[in-house]
Amino acid sequence: MDLKHDEGISVRKKFSKNELSSKEDGMGQRSEKNQANNLYDSLDKKRDASMVGLSYLLDELNKFQAFSTKMNELISRNMDQVIQLHERDGITFVRIKNILRFEAQGAYTRVHFTNYSVLISRHLKHFEDQITSDFFCRIHQSHFVNLFFVEKYLNQDGGQIQMIDDSLIPLAKSRKKEFFGAINKYHNSFIFER
Repeated sequence: MDLKHDEGISVRKKFSKNELSSKEDGMGQRSEKNQANNLYDSLDKKRDASMVGLSYLLDELNKFQAFSTKMNELISRNMDQVIQLHERDGITFVRIKNILRFEAQGAYTRVHFTNYSVLISRHLKHFEDQITSDFFCRIHQSHFVNLFFVEKYLNQDGGQIQMIDDSLIPLAKSRKKEFFGAINKYHNSFIFER
């Protein structure tokens, strides 16, 4: 590289062809190294981000597994209770988790399941006293429901409960507070604290 003064006014660089090509090769190697370093840094950052994401997913999975375990314990503790249904031809033993609701019909009680119902010669109070689960609630003089099968609350006709089988059950005004307290307690038992 020669630096020459032209009449003392400007300085310009002169490169020979060999110097120019060697400079380009040197720059090419440097830029390849820079690109490789940049790529490595980028991959390193992505790997770190992936590890953070994976760590988050594993934490969420652990929380879900703990929630699932807690839910299964609650259900088995509260819903595996077996009651007796005295029918004409004998006694049927059923788990309360399979019962949608009980409906009083005079001195009898109709026990509703998802696909069928049976009429039992016992008062509704008999079943209310027999069931110890927090998942059942008396919502009306004639209805004792499994909160697990409540689909929605409707604000029509003074308040109604829609069950998963689409049956509509009146909610007594005197039992609204009790129902909402029970349904909140039921839902809160399934909320996993973070």
